Amino acid sequence: MAKFCANCGAPMEDGDAVCGQCGTPVSNVVKDKAETKVVAAGGSNKKLGIAVAVGCVVVVIAVIAVIANIIGGGSGYKSTLNKFVKAMKNDDGSTIVSISSSISGDIYGAKDYDKMIDRFLDNKLDGYEDRIDSEVKKITYEIKDKSEITDRKLEKYKDKLSDDYNVDTNGITKMIKIDKLKLTIKGSKKSSSDSIDDLYLIKEDGKWTIFFDDYGIFR
Repeated sequence: MAKFCANCGAPMEDGDAVCGQCGTPVSNVVKDKAETKVVAAGGSNKKLGIAVAVGCVVVVIAVIAVIANIIGGGSGYKSTLNKFVKAMKNDDGSTIVSISSSISGDIYGAKDYDKMIDRFLDNKLDGYEDRIDSEVKKITYEIKDKSEITDRKLEKYKDKLSDDYNVDTNGITKMIKIDKLKLTIKGSKKSSSDSIDDLYLIKEDGKWTIFFDDYGIFR
């Protein structure tokens, strides 16, 4: 195999100990260009392999996220329920208002809706404290029954909201009816239970919100 001097590039024979052109020892000799190309190609292939591996990892993560979302069936609404129940325990009407659907203010009136939530909390918490003989320490919940509103029925509801209440419903994409939300209320020594019926969860502008259908709009 032909080889070349690493110092001056002159061709050398396999048996040469030094370069006949410049006298450089054979240890600095570079083998032919084909071998050099193979080394260079090997480095490129390694970089390509790393890039492909990273790309595969990204694709796998994306697929897992999609599958989780499909299996979860929009389980992001549970985060809104968690906030709602925590706000009940803390007598925090402002948080309940903040996670309520925008149609609540349109239908009930913003100020009246605030008062409605305050009355709701007063009635609930006063009753809980009477039953457990202490302040409410913790409230947990269990969804006993729920149903996802079909696309056809959702469009009917949206039309009704638009026609009867002049509500902008363009941002509404999903709706779930919680037929019964069972609550467990814990005090210092006693516990009690309660339930909230016909609570609606509405996905609006990409976020899950709550809606109290006191007027029976969706019945």
